[in-house]
Amino acid sequence: KAFSLFRGEEPTPEAFRIAGENIADQCIGQRVTGVICHDVVFSEFLDVIGKKLDDNGIPLLLANANPRNFPVCHRVFSDMVQGGKLLFDYLHGMKHKRFALICSYSWSERVRILTESFIAQAESAGILRENILIKEAAGSIHFRDIEEELLAFRPTVICTTSDFTALHIITSLINRGYKVPEDFSVIGYGNLHFGKNCCPSIT
Repeated sequence: KAFSLFRGEEPTPEAFRIAGENIADQCIGQRVTGVICHDVVFSEFLDVIGKKLDDNGIPLLLANANPRNFPVCHRVFSDMVQGGKLLFDYLHGMKHKRFALICSYSWSERVRILTESFIAQAESAGILRENILIKEAAGSIHFRDIEEELLAFRPTVICTTSDFTALHIITSLINRGYKVPEDFSVIGYGNLHFGKNCCPSIT
């Protein structure tokens, strides 16, 4: 919910602080028994929400985030090291040799670990680093900035860290006359409900 407040604008430290207060007040007002913050590392947000929740006896759990200088709280992590290895092994098993990783949340520790693990597994399989393109793109606007470079690279598979980014890429490729997955395979992340209704559906 915090991130929906910032859609279309650059969040400031003050905006994060206000979001933390607002969401904490909602949680307290609704008498929730616990709060999970997923992939949130912004100290301005966490400091405010963490203190208000703690003052009201509501536990906070951080999922896939390990911000520095944040008081002790419950933390859980996906095994993104194993995730990166499994992703590469799956694609390599399908005979892919040239990979593009389009990261929508490169600030996220989860995405950083997944990317590093993927590259390490690829290199251990003999894939040269020059056959892996890594780019940041969050949505259609940022994707347009890297589109030409991606097409010139000619990956056999494009992996994204967001189903939304996968949808932007598929749409752009189809608009340019390419066929998905015949010309480019595209993989999303998140298993969001709209993915199965896309044409083609998002893997």
